[in-house]
Amino acid sequence: MTDPTAQLRDLMVRAVPDDAPALDPQALAGAARRSRTRARAVAAVAAVGVVAAGGLTTALVAAPGDDGGTVADRPTSAPYDAPLCPASLPELADAATGVAGLEGLSSVRYCPDLRPQEPAGWTATPEEEALLARSDALVTGLDDFATAVAAAPAFDPGACAAMSVMNDRTSVQLTYADGRSALLPLGTCLAVDVGGLQVDGSALRSSLLDALDEQRDRLTYAEPPSLSTDPSCTDPDLGAARPDREGIVAGVLCDTDRQPVQALDEDQVATLAAAWSRPGPVPAGADGTTCAEREQYLTLVATTDHGDVVRLRPDCGHLRWESWSPDEAAAVPTTLADLGISVP
Repeated sequence: MTDPTAQLRDLMVRAVPDDAPALDPQALAGAARRSRTRARAVAAVAAVGVVAAGGLTTALVAAPGDDGGTVADRPTSAPYDAPLCPASLPELADAATGVAGLEGLSSVRYCPDLRPQEPAGWTATPEEEALLARSDALVTGLDDFATAVAAAPAFDPGACAAMSVMNDRTSVQLTYADGRSALLPLGTCLAVDVGGLQVDGSALRSSLLDALDEQRDRLTYAEPPSLSTDPSCTDPDLGAARPDREGIVAGVLCDTDRQPVQALDEDQVATLAAAWSRPGPVPAGADGTTCAEREQYLTLVATTDHGDVVRLRPDCGHLRWESWSPDEAAAVPTTLADLGISVP
């Protein structure tokens, strides 16, 4: 009888030639974080599977597809194919306050409040529908998302008693493999029950955006549907974009009333995109309030090649990007003056 372990060993030896290059998964993931933008969506990202048999562990490169690339190289539309968020979200007084659990999820979406000043029940415009369509859903790492939520601190009403919070209707949409779905609010100091554990709504938000951040490092996305190159000052923050991963494709300067001051032209977008690809740490002392840039109280609203909406604020000698995670920020090395924008 043929020894199955020997048979598997022979197959693996033939699958991976002696001169095959070594593949370091951590290095590949780091390279993807640093350089994957939509213009380079089909960069060579190897898929590495580890097979263990009888103490033998060998890396196998995924079989090539019809186009010569591996299956993992091919851009996927799965994050955009998941059920979309509703445009108009329920009022917080009418929102669900919990779910039985997170087992059996098929997708999770971040649902922004597109019109926080209007009562629920309005009809979306084509532009608003397009914005929702280009938002990516979490379709991988769903068990890790559930684990992160379960590890979140228990809701603390005492801590919230000392806070003054004004929440909008931003929600998370949970879709299950059996067709069920649920919307839960993501506001700070809103208690949400997940399988008997009460957590703050903001914990759901950070867990989802962290998971989307990791998914973007794992997957090569297809071009988002309805990609807009015309950002609006009233667009809500959307997506898990990071400097030096997604690319900037358009931008508009906005005032404190969310009114447009100036749309960026092609050269200005190119300058901003180049700076966005070279982020650095926020300089020490840049949290002061005395520099002229910050006193302008302006915001650059930009869209990425992923369909994200990001906000960059003029700071002391740079533009400041702030993550969804507390205390995480980066300095984008350019200024309004560098972009050729003069503000009175």
